[in-house]
Amino acid sequence: MMFGIQVIHVKLNSINNYKFSYGESTLELPHSINDFYYDSFDIVNTLDQAVSEMTLENGLSTSLRLGNASPSSANYQFDTPTCKVLEGSTGSVTSSFNTYNGTLSITGSKIGSVTLEISTKNVTKTVTIEVVEPKVAGINMKTYTAPTYEGGSYNAKAVSGPISLFENQEILVGAQITPNGAAQDYTLTADSEDVQISLEVENAKTNGLSYQTIYVAIYKVSATKAGTYTLTATSTKDPSITGTITLNVEALPTVDDVVAND
Repeated sequence: MMFGIQVIHVKLNSINNYKFSYGESTLELPHSINDFYYDSFDIVNTLDQAVSEMTLENGLSTSLRLGNASPSSANYQFDTPTCKVLEGSTGSVTSSFNTYNGTLSITGSKIGSVTLEISTKNVTKTVTIEVVEPKVAGINMKTYTAPTYEGGSYNAKAVSGPISLFENQEILVGAQITPNGAAQDYTLTADSEDVQISLEVENAKTNGLSYQTIYVAIYKVSATKAGTYTLTATSTKDPSITGTITLNVEALPTVDDVVAND
């Protein structure tokens, strides 16, 4: 038994049409190649509103997409948009286009204004984004350990209850203000003069929510007498936002105490 192999030849008939030829038969596709390119579109937000400028809080993300497109056959997977900074503060946003769902993800990464140019083969649009400081939402109290190498991060540990320590024992304490992009400025106070507070690092590199790098003030704290004390961190930007840590300070054991416990 012999099998014959038939080859279908595909050729570009013109700039506007594709034709498939097989023998004397010709099949012409219903769309020209240009039907898949955008002639026009708007940049629309998640509410399907056309936008040319917008405000975005630092550290937060939003999505944009191509809306009100013409022709209706235009396809972002065929005519994929590109995005670049046209003018403004470089680094204020990061962006990426998702060819699976056709959205442009924008994340505020630095306070400032930036104009993005979004282009396809035949269409160019711009959108100006003002990245602003978000409102302070809360304060998370942390204890820290210093980095083990130069340039490393301070390791943060969430405070879930009272901290126990001995007289004159020093610990590193600080506050992380949420969201990450909010102003991280705060003051740290104690309810007694027996608690000593001194600045350890003004802008310590550490991990905030979702492991994003942030820079915060870290303080060295100790107490000269046994007792229970309260540390309070207060947001400089919004003094109504506070966080607290309770310190349970014990007296140093004497030699007699140690011998008696053996």
